[in-house]
Amino acid sequence: MTDAAGPRSEARASGPGASGGLAPEPHRPLTAVEAERIVDGMMGEAFAELAELVAFPSVAGVPETAGACAAAADWIVARLAALGLADAARVPMPDGSDAVLASAPAPEGAPTVVLYSHYDVQPPLDRASWRSDPFALTVGDDGRWYGRGSSDDKANTVIHLLVLARLRERYGDRLPVGIRVVVEGSEERGGGGLDRFAAQHPERLAGDVFLVQDTGSRALGRPGITVALRAVANLTVRVDALAGSVHAGQFGGGAPDPAMALIRMLATLKNDAGDVTVAGLPAEQRWDGAPYGEDELRADAGVLPDVELPGSGDAASRLWARPSVSVTGFDVMPIAEATAAIQPAAAARLNLRFAPGTDAEASLELVRRQLREAAPWGVRVFFADESHGAGMRADPDGPLFRRFAESLSAAHGGAEVEHLGAGGSIPFCGAIAEALPDAELVLFGTGEPLTRPHAPDENVHPDELRRMAVAVLLFLDGFGSA
Repeated sequence: MTDAAGPRSEARASGPGASGGLAPEPHRPLTAVEAERIVDGMMGEAFAELAELVAFPSVAGVPETAGACAAAADWIVARLAALGLADAARVPMPDGSDAVLASAPAPEGAPTVVLYSHYDVQPPLDRASWRSDPFALTVGDDGRWYGRGSSDDKANTVIHLLVLARLRERYGDRLPVGIRVVVEGSEERGGGGLDRFAAQHPERLAGDVFLVQDTGSRALGRPGITVALRAVANLTVRVDALAGSVHAGQFGGGAPDPAMALIRMLATLKNDAGDVTVAGLPAEQRWDGAPYGEDELRADAGVLPDVELPGSGDAASRLWARPSVSVTGFDVMPIAEATAAIQPAAAARLNLRFAPGTDAEASLELVRRQLREAAPWGVRVFFADESHGAGMRADPDGPLFRRFAESLSAAHGGAEVEHLGAGGSIPFCGAIAEALPDAELVLFGTGEPLTRPHAPDENVHPDELRRMAVAVLLFLDGFGSA
């Protein structure tokens, strides 16, 4: 890695893309005003490109949308190839998904910057809850661009493509930095593909700094970089108690009810205050970055009036530094089909988040052990694990991290950049922190509380897309001035 001052000087030929093996003439670095003018001129193109990418219903892991995932990946490959990244390709991952990988070599002395995003999206859920077709990018009355994946994470993919195009226009066929583009195809499934690939083939992804565009800020126009991610795991627990359904009047009070058994088991994972109480799992960590107010949490999460916020301690610590347990699915019998019968089995799907730096598998085993020990009446307990991903903490004192923070601040008119945590997880980041410990990680993106990721009416605000593009352009262009 070179220092933050940028690449070393060398012999130059005049003009962008000069041939003969010599580097192009150094450029005066763009000012924020100039970068803003360039990005303003590409916003129409940004909408058109994002509309094409949103149109692919690229929900990973679903047979019905496998073709759409492949088509979305091919669309990105074609765009990268047109930008001169001749090695752009759809690369199979260990989980059966495809990631898009591409690269351009670094000039002597320049760092290699890895641009990460993902093209897979969450299912649209109830389409009737959307204001428009979830797979047709639509401008709302509020000026936001609506569509599934519009913010999470296809807007960030489009930013990378358009910024690289502008750098090609400015520098010709030799970019000022080395570039690796990594567009994941199964991030929304909780990892398991690209993170395993990173462990097996770190040289295919190596770089000096990873610009991971898959998070966001606390509010529109308020710059932030995420410096901590919680680890993630999904766990399904099933309880069996009867050979078949039995009459609730004839056997109620005598036969074991697996739904009640499961409810009792799940209740041991939290206390009355709402704090996680899993034996052996630390749950009192404190967040030392930017604060997050209780009123902000209530407004951002849409908590109903008079409903209390669970947990003790400050909101930032509860969301970004401590473990959480959420029940995201519960199976017994749909109410519409229910009869006066005790069902033979019940199951719940849990989404678990563990503090940054916590071992996800070891923490998951603590949860399994507590549920087994809490099972009443000798009911049978079974677990089905899904892939899990490690958390991470970034070093905000790294020279390239600081340099990008300056670019992000400039894109926001000089506003101070906050260091944030994220309750969500990006398994790839944990894998990179382990496989390439010397690389710097910078997590940011177009997300902010009103973008509604994973929910109906997901959207991106064009002003946020614009600011992120300016920041990336300023950062990458700055290396061309040396």
